[in-house]
Amino acid sequence: MLPAPATAPLLAVGGALFVIYAAIVKPLSPGAVLSPMYGSLQSYPYQTIDHRVSAAFCVWMVALAITGAVLLAAESRWLRVAAIGPALIGLGLAVTLAPRDPAALEAPIDPAAAHLVCTADAPVVCVSRVNAGVLDDLTPLARTGLAALNRLPGTPAEVHEEIRQSGAWRRPAAPVTDVVLLPVTVDRHGGLAHPGSVVPLIVGSLGVTAGGSCDNRHASVERAAAAYLLDRRPVSDVGVVPGVTGEGAALNQLAVKLWEGLRTVPEDEALARIAAVRQAVIDCRDSSELLSRSAG
Repeated sequence: MLPAPATAPLLAVGGALFVIYAAIVKPLSPGAVLSPMYGSLQSYPYQTIDHRVSAAFCVWMVALAITGAVLLAAESRWLRVAAIGPALIGLGLAVTLAPRDPAALEAPIDPAAAHLVCTADAPVVCVSRVNAGVLDDLTPLARTGLAALNRLPGTPAEVHEEIRQSGAWRRPAAPVTDVVLLPVTVDRHGGLAHPGSVVPLIVGSLGVTAGGSCDNRHASVERAAAAYLLDRRPVSDVGVVPGVTGEGAALNQLAVKLWEGLRTVPEDEALARIAAVRQAVIDCRDSSELLSRSAG
């Protein structure tokens, strides 16, 4: 429509920028219809695309193809102007078909891929179907972590792979306390990635998976509590927990001090203090002083 040397490169650059922008801008429903990049950034292996999004995108692409064909064949100015009609109609239909629910738009989970595959014997350990190949490697590590965690009364007796939709942390939810939810990743060879982090993550959770953000968490207190249950000196998460690349020295120094204090009191008293810390994590209450004072 605009025959000029700059038309093609300008359209190419503008189209590429539009496709990228539309795929990430909120709300996601227009981008799901307009951008072929939507859904191409995978957050986890069980991610899918809602069938309504696929249907809406097909409608938009067919309408756009019809507009292009009409423009190609048009010989009159008015027919070229009218060619925009199919695209507008298709866009309207596509936007109507596209879902609005964030759960269907923001990296939705395929239920079949995320279906849990579990051990036949107890303590039960479960992973998603797509990660079923690492269940045998994960099971002994998970059970070692559970054995340490179960020194506390009322702690979970099962470990499940954490299957949480992208963005779920922004939506308030009750903490999970009946099972330990553990991130599970597979390395490039198909084996369990970061096996050395499994036991520390299970025990370090104190059997609680937060449902949202909490400003009352104290990493030093929780690390000292976990170290006592593991009967080992607290160590930095750097090089142990995936994704942790640095932390202040004071964090572990305080954890060591609290851990040493726990070792000076009878075991029943120490476990009672740790149980109080766990309950504080569940309730999102301040736990900073719970290891250094009597639980009675």
